[in-house]
Amino acid sequence: MRTFTPASPDTLQLDIDNADDLKIFYAALPWLSCIAHEHGFPIREMTYRQSRTSGHWHVSIRFAKRLPLMERIALQAICGSDRARELCNWERVKCKSAHPILLIQKSPSSHTLAIRKARKRS
Repeated sequence: MRTFTPASPDTLQLDIDNADDLKIFYAALPWLSCIAHEHGFPIREMTYRQSRTSGHWHVSIRFAKRLPLMERIALQAICGSDRARELCNWERVKCKSAHPILLIQKSPSSHTLAIRKARKRS
């Protein structure tokens, strides 16, 4: 069974299609987490699922605040998401689609990583 999941305004949806893009994701995640925290929208949750294709992953990153649509699309591309998909997302924005960021995936179990709220240093 396939599900169609539109992104909420506080969520990135990444489509990681190969080992090189996975390396980009792992390299970008600490940077993204740090910048998001510094600007007042820390990561609250990260969920990942294996795609229908072996070695491919779908990742959702939920922040504490909403992010502008075009900013979410740019961050998805920067974090290793399939650039052709992100170009299609951008096109859907330009065509005023009701759901410009959409992830199509099968419905198996997912893994959720709760991100602990960082403690302020004194």
